Amino acid sequence: MDKEILETGTGRQYVIKTEVNGIPKYIDIIKEPVMDGDGNTIGIVGLMNDVTMATQELSNKLENEKAYQEAMRAGAFLAYNVNLSKDILKDDLKEIIDGKELNLLDILGMKAPCGYNEFITKWANTAMKEGPRQGFIDYHLRERLISLYNSGQSEISQELSIEMINSEGNPELLWINENILLMQNVDKEVMAFITLKNITEERVKEQKMRKQLEEAVKEAVMANKAKDQFLANTSHEIRTPMNAVIGMAEVLLREETDPRKIEYLNNIKAAGVHLLGIINNILDFSKIESGKIEIIPEVYEIRPRLDRLTKLLEERVSGKDVELIFDVDERLPQFMYGDATRIRQVIINLVNNAIKFTEKGFVKVTVRVEEITDTEVTEFICVEDSGIGIKEEEMDQLFGAFNRLDKEKTAGIEGTGLGLTLSKQLVELMGGNIQVESEYGVGTKFFFTIKQGLVEESKIKEKNDLEKKNEQDEKLFKAPKARVLIADDSAVNIKVFKALVAPLEMQIDTAENGKIAADMIEKNEYDLVFMDHMMPVMNGIEATKYVRQLESDKRDVLIIALTANAVVGVKEQFIEAGMNDFISKPIQIKELLSVLRKYLPSEYIEEIS
Repeated sequence: MDKEILETGTGRQYVIKTEVNGIPKYIDIIKEPVMDGDGNTIGIVGLMNDVTMATQELSNKLENEKAYQEAMRAGAFLAYNVNLSKDILKDDLKEIIDGKELNLLDILGMKAPCGYNEFITKWANTAMKEGPRQGFIDYHLRERLISLYNSGQSEISQELSIEMINSEGNPELLWINENILLMQNVDKEVMAFITLKNITEERVKEQKMRKQLEEAVKEAVMANKAKDQFLANTSHEIRTPMNAVIGMAEVLLREETDPRKIEYLNNIKAAGVHLLGIINNILDFSKIESGKIEIIPEVYEIRPRLDRLTKLLEERVSGKDVELIFDVDERLPQFMYGDATRIRQVIINLVNNAIKFTEKGFVKVTVRVEEITDTEVTEFICVEDSGIGIKEEEMDQLFGAFNRLDKEKTAGIEGTGLGLTLSKQLVELMGGNIQVESEYGVGTKFFFTIKQGLVEESKIKEKNDLEKKNEQDEKLFKAPKARVLIADDSAVNIKVFKALVAPLEMQIDTAENGKIAADMIEKNEYDLVFMDHMMPVMNGIEATKYVRQLESDKRDVLIIALTANAVVGVKEQFIEAGMNDFISKPIQIKELLSVLRKYLPSEYIEEIS
């Protein structure tokens, strides 16, 4: 080589592979001639660089690219290499169609190496329907791919949905997974390695599964609607007669003086409230299942609530040889912030459960402070009994809905089996975790901890002011100038309503369905309309919508829904229909008085001293 340089006056560059101490080395050698003033070669200057590391990196890169290309080629129905800088397709293409390998370039009347842009245009025109063809060609032209590489993209993966022409000459919709690898070779030329895989079979399976899933979801939605409708009907059918039972008992208790009759009436009322509690549990369970039950925190005073709870539970235990014990920590703050109604519901459920399964002995309720900080208190609440206990093998089934354990011993005991399930879910919604310890034949202990907020003095004052207002709102008054319409298809419920508000001396008209009520609203002036939800001919929502579309000022009459339906979302239906408020059945006289004070003209209210 040195002789050649001396003779020709031309420099040379080459790489040699050698070994140094048994280790392979790559040496880059550059030699250039040295000239005298007359241009004669008089010597050679040489430079040697150790390029072992760079050569290995290039080798590894090429090996990785080769492995990548082989991996990408596996399963592809078409794969090819392109020199984009020179617009040259390098490979003899083998296209896999219907399991057969075909020479694509022969089919297109081409031979490698050939122009890439020419190939992609011919192939698309042959293999694709006219609609998507041009867009595919424009995307894959060499100029576009080079611009993608120059913008920093080295790999492009995309899924295409294309109508291709199959081996029988018919159009067929295919899902194609395309991968384009862009890189530079050692000569700084932009190269592309492109693979197309047919993933139609996978997508067809996915579509089938998606359709099956959609059908399953549709069936589940329909089942949920059917369940909600069933619960709505059940709620209506139970609450409507309960309105009469509890309402009539309330009216009679207002007038009765005979202690024996008062006791009977209280028993009737208590039985109605108990039955109402069962339907409320079912409805609450349904709300939790649908994710629509709400935990509503408020400021509350703990001790008066516990006192009222004690009196209520003492009534439940009367007549049994069971002692009810309340152990309340003196360190409990007077005021706290949380959902006291739900905590009370859990305690009642647990105590009712304990009383049912305890023939003699005790039921003990413990409320203890576990931890207290500047902002919150952690309460420990426990309900313990000396009842029949729970078998160890049945502990896992304890919180299942509608379960009844130890059926031989509990066959004559009333209950739906929902109390414990509901209690567990409510405790978890409030951030707690209910636990149980039991010894069969000895007794059971349910316990949980729950955090409640501590209350600032300003909030306590607001609460006290609100309670005073509520007490005022719940007092009886007279409103002889008020004219009220009550629409209800149940004659008994109308009697109950009229009896409850008799002391108010209001002028009351009645309608047996929504159509009659709407007609009466058009003809008369009413200060307030109480509209039952479920009525024949025209229900309460339909009647309200009709009234709201009237062209006269009668459309603005105040309408309060009366409903025995307490399922999820019914309140929203009333508001959307244009009702102003609603009252649940059985009607509570305190709630009714509060609504009347809120909506009747203030000048109509005559306080009773």
